[in-house]
Amino acid sequence: MIGAILMAHPEKVADCIKAMQDATDIEVTIKHRIGIDEMEDYSGMPNFVETVANTGCKTFIVHARKAWLKGLSPNCSGFAADGGPHGSESMLVNGFCS
Repeated sequence: MIGAILMAHPEKVADCIKAMQDATDIEVTIKHRIGIDEMEDYSGMPNFVETVANTGCKTFIVHARKAWLKGLSPNCSGFAADGGPHGSESMLVNGFCS
């Protein structure tokens, strides 16, 4: 399992991040989407971030697009830009950086 689908498995991502942290002295960072498939509401993203942050990971890069995965091959560019007014990125920053 690779790529954006891992957002559906935050514990697995946390395990991977922790293993990388244990194997190196350099900072391990993560880049993630604002959501995948039907993950429409804001609650999925902070749950993912909090689970991974519990490993000690401090740098999260938010790729402000949603990944559409269901029914698409890995070669398909099935991404939809987040054009909504809800400001998911700002909500995440405010929730974790206050």
